[in-house]
Amino acid sequence: MSADPKFPAAPNDLGYLFLQWGKPESALVVLGPAVENIRNEPALRKNLGEANRLLGRFEAADTAFAQALKLEPEYGAALVGRAKVAEAQGRPDIARQYWTQLLDDPDDALQAQARDALARLRTRSR
Repeated sequence: MSADPKFPAAPNDLGYLFLQWGKPESALVVLGPAVENIRNEPALRKNLGEANRLLGRFEAADTAFAQALKLEPEYGAALVGRAKVAEAQGRPDIARQYWTQLLDDPDDALQAQARDALARLRTRSR
């Protein structure tokens, strides 16, 4: 799929399905090569980051999320990924910075997720 430039969404869609099915290892098999072949697709990098995050590979996840944001600076889902990685790594101050940026996101669901996360982080720090 990733060899045919006419279908750049196919590996991303398949990788996303694997993530939805709870199979991050399979998502990596699809998304890893696709990221190498399709360099300008932020969603591929975001989903690669999510697969790595779910597998506890936090450095690789954060790198993928950062690359997605470099391609699309307003990509809220990638910022969510970075916030979740920071929380998983025990860096609540960094997580708060990412979540706070999402309070102005045009996606109401991401705003709500950010508010909930910030409230959870405040409760934990008490």
